[in-house]
Amino acid sequence: MKRWALYLAICVVAGVSGLTYGAGGDGGGGGGGSGDGVKHDASYDAGVAAVEKQDWKRAIALFQNSLRWDRFNADAHNWLGFSYRNAGDMKRAFEEYEEALRLDPQHKGAHEYVGEAYVIANNIPKAEEHLAALEKLCGRSCPEYHELEETIEKAKKRG
Repeated sequence: MKRWALYLAICVVAGVSGLTYGAGGDGGGGGGGSGDGVKHDASYDAGVAAVEKQDWKRAIALFQNSLRWDRFNADAHNWLGFSYRNAGDMKRAFEEYEEALRLDPQHKGAHEYVGEAYVIANNIPKAEEHLAALEKLCGRSCPEYHELEETIEKAKKRG
């Protein structure tokens, strides 16, 4: 009987953990997520909250933890890239954006953020490639297109 009770307790805990893992946001918010209705784990949601507070170190740790659970989460890779970029680690930022786009070539947020990173790195032609990709994905009407276009135009005016 003890084994049965232990088995039942394990099943209940596993079921509750699964529900917790499946809860969360839709990946939206700024250019960060794909907005595809995908549910995320608690570390992912806490990472988004850390980004909103501009706590880059915490956001990095939380998105890394989230990716331990689901390494195929393009949204988490994108947010991790954004966090690295804002923490000043451009090399890792580009690696994470690249992974997000490898997993989801149509990820509008990743195209926007990597384009912005290229502007920071003074590589306007690469930024414009991602602007063109956004135009193919959503025309000129999506917010990601407008944000990246504005960033590129400001950089060009600065010379």
